[in-house]
Amino acid sequence: MPNLVDEMAALYHRFGVRFFVFNDDEWFPPGLARYERVAALEAELERRRLEVIMSIKCRADDVEPDLFRRLLGMGVVRAYVGVESGSDHSLQTLNKHTTVAQNRRALEVLHQVGMLADFGLIIFDPDSTVEDLRANLDFLREMGGAGLAPLSFGRMEVYAGTPILQRLQREGRLAGNYMAWNYTIPDPRVEMLWRLMIASMRRRQYENLGLAKQCSIAYYELMMVKYLHADRYDPALGKALQDIVARVNNHSLAIFEEMFDFTLHDDVHNTALVNAQAAAWASRINLFDLEAVIFFFGGTSASCRLTPPIVCDPAPPPSVTPMICDPPPMPSSTPPPEAVPTITFAPGQHFTGQVVQTASNSQRAGAAIKGTLVDQYGQPLGGLSVTVERDGWQARAVSDGAGAFSFELPEAGTYTLAIEGDEADALTLKLEQYDEVTVEWVESWEGSLVPLPLAEVRTVEIVRENGLAFAADTPWPGARYGWSVSGGTLVEKGERVVWQPPAEAGRYLLQVVADWGRTGLAVDAAILVVERDGSVTVG
Repeated sequence: MPNLVDEMAALYHRFGVRFFVFNDDEWFPPGLARYERVAALEAELERRRLEVIMSIKCRADDVEPDLFRRLLGMGVVRAYVGVESGSDHSLQTLNKHTTVAQNRRALEVLHQVGMLADFGLIIFDPDSTVEDLRANLDFLREMGGAGLAPLSFGRMEVYAGTPILQRLQREGRLAGNYMAWNYTIPDPRVEMLWRLMIASMRRRQYENLGLAKQCSIAYYELMMVKYLHADRYDPALGKALQDIVARVNNHSLAIFEEMFDFTLHDDVHNTALVNAQAAAWASRINLFDLEAVIFFFGGTSASCRLTPPIVCDPAPPPSVTPMICDPPPMPSSTPPPEAVPTITFAPGQHFTGQVVQTASNSQRAGAAIKGTLVDQYGQPLGGLSVTVERDGWQARAVSDGAGAFSFELPEAGTYTLAIEGDEADALTLKLEQYDEVTVEWVESWEGSLVPLPLAEVRTVEIVRENGLAFAADTPWPGARYGWSVSGGTLVEKGERVVWQPPAEAGRYLLQVVADWGRTGLAVDAAILVVERDGSVTVG
């Protein structure tokens, strides 16, 4: 302990550091040794007369009222509690050796003591069930609905050397490699809820400029003002921040409940339906988050109004609390790297092909084949390899974002057309000179092997080009783009648009949806500010 506090003292005296964050999952030793460690730290801090505040991590079964009152008196103002789940079944999967009752008690004790109680939930794990999700959502609402801490939630990740990795390997459920292991949750409803959550809430929950992250930063700064600059602290500031965090938490929970209901009662294999819902939820979250500063902080100037005004659900009250909203980084002008199509033929996947049209074009030298690939709902399938061959001659094409492919053939003859991996369902086509044949391939699946949409986590970014031209920047090719704006008009050309702003000054929301069909979907948004003099900035 003396060595640890020696380092703290050096930072304190040399650089003026007064806030120390211990990111140690085992800060507390087990059992009664916890009290000995706390007493030793207290003695060393008093001996050196260090006026500091601290943040620690702990398990739920570490939290005792007398111990944490003592810690608060020493300057420990925040504890991140390893709650992990609001479901006893999930806690067993995670091998936590704690219960939901212990988790609830730990957070309640910290609230009573007056210490900031931060926590996160691993809502999804390899054994998650619908009942687990219901328990976790109820726990989040019970412990986070009042805004005492920002909500944090995600999926259990698999790391090398862990028992869960070995079990998933034995069960044949593990994909990827040590750089990024992946797995699929057996219940498709639960797996789809995870995919919807990450597609719709990724920006809010996991990006540094996301509203949830900014709420966490705001709580950190509030602690520094409260405990290190007490003469400037106003309790109304803390209450205002709690109100803001409560609004954000409850908005996330409301969206989550809608997603949960969707996965229980709708067709989670319908790509068009799933992608449309994911885009709608992401758009609502973007609207809420990008308007948050205006609604929360009562902006009155023209540049602080979103036109037309959008009602957040639920609508937050005005507040005078300052918000930490740093401007976003300048978009990169570096072109996206070329990407290799990532869709591969899967076990149980089949295609039924048919010729839908044969035409003749005497302007060509030989013959041609063109076609489309669609899933069982008629949605295009991009990124699949198609081959055509005859007497040792072979060509290959990859279907684009519209599911289309085409071949120019050197001469008439009998050709075999197949989708790589499904050669058993190949088509044999006899083409005459000048023939142009159009084929359609429709996907089918064996029983429970039907894949779920949103197969990959993908991203898109709105990039400002020259003037009022904007582009959708993503490293994955083949997307279909949908643009929208809350005011003015858009001239749309695929992944690029030109905005014609309205005459009225104000803030307008520009959004793009990049849709790769079953492979994935991503949404980005930006605020366009029209000043009174007619100039436009991206806010």
